[in-house]
Amino acid sequence: MKLLSYINRLYILLLLSIGVTSISHAAIFDGWSDNQLCEWMDQPSPPEMIESIVNQRKISCSEGIAKNKPVKPLEPVKKVGEAANAFDGAYAFIIRTEPDDGEKNIGTAQLIIKDGKISVARKYRYLLTSSTISYDTFEGVIDKEGNINASFELNPIRHMVEPKTIKFSGSMEALQLHGRFDEIKSWDNETKKYVVDENFYPSSYDVIIDFKKENY
Repeated sequence: MKLLSYINRLYILLLLSIGVTSISHAAIFDGWSDNQLCEWMDQPSPPEMIESIVNQRKISCSEGIAKNKPVKPLEPVKKVGEAANAFDGAYAFIIRTEPDDGEKNIGTAQLIIKDGKISVARKYRYLLTSSTISYDTFEGVIDKEGNINASFELNPIRHMVEPKTIKFSGSMEALQLHGRFDEIKSWDNETKKYVVDENFYPSSYDVIIDFKKENY
């Protein structure tokens, strides 16, 4: 088993001694790698707080080492035909991520479909993790069968990471759009730019937009 950092040991013990055991304090360990957490899990009685974070991250530990976790592939994107006005109207939506990063919903707004082209209304906008101006980058199209393709530049998590254009697909039947935020770049204070963070966990987030027709 790897020898744990003496400073890290004291830090954990200090937190536990003052009663910081709630999962709500997990943000303290956001910068910890999976292997650092797994080193603690290799102890005879790992701290409950560490166990909670490991379970939240869905890490598999073996002899102090984190095992690679397979990422569920996205469903194949359906081919979308020409834009059609069969579903024109206004649709309220919420945005969420899996895993949820501590918040069930990170944004709400209203989709406007006109002549099969999809945009976001300027009213009713809310976005926890990015500026609401990000909604101006939303572009989508829906065909006569209800198949949807869209794109949206967004940072969907509560960390200082670079926003990126996420490609979404979905359907009117499912009332859902699904995309993936991956290849995450964190802000590096030394270089003063965003760089790919290989230790960022999780390595990707599924971004889901659930919507429903609004009746007036």
